Amino acid sequence: MDASNVRRSEWIAGISGVALFVILFFFDWYSVVGLNQLLDAAEQLGGPAGAGAGSGISGWDAFDFTNLFCLLALTFAVAYAGIGLSGSSPDLPVVMSAVTTLLGGLAFLFVLFRLVNPPGDGLERGIGVWLGLIATAGIALGGYMGMQEEGTSFAEQAD
Repeated sequence: MDASNVRRSEWIAGISGVALFVILFFFDWYSVVGLNQLLDAAEQLGGPAGAGAGSGISGWDAFDFTNLFCLLALTFAVAYAGIGLSGSSPDLPVVMSAVTTLLGGLAFLFVLFRLVNPPGDGLERGIGVWLGLIATAGIALGGYMGMQEEGTSFAEQAD
């Protein structure tokens, strides 16, 4: 494995994919509106200390479909970077950068939809949904830059 062989596009996609994994599982994408205030008030009135913690919902727990699609996109992004890191050139019917661009772009649109339209009533957007949007954009950007470096386009991939 020689890291000097990895192109900038592969770095961007791979790092964005790893970041999306962390963001998807370990960051709060939503919190219940009013619950934090209610728990903080209970703590001030003698309730259990730290009662306000744990009211957030991760991206993995918040969705039924978007989370799986994000997982698919980040898997391809990391695989795209891994192929560059290994120096191999697999014989695939479609260029890996095109698949990464497509999946990253669709994941971006799904997360954007969930940013505008949260998955349930009474949910407040957290930092995770914003970071997830940025990470999916990074996956799409890395794949697109790879397509530009390779001189390929979606029209060529359709043939």
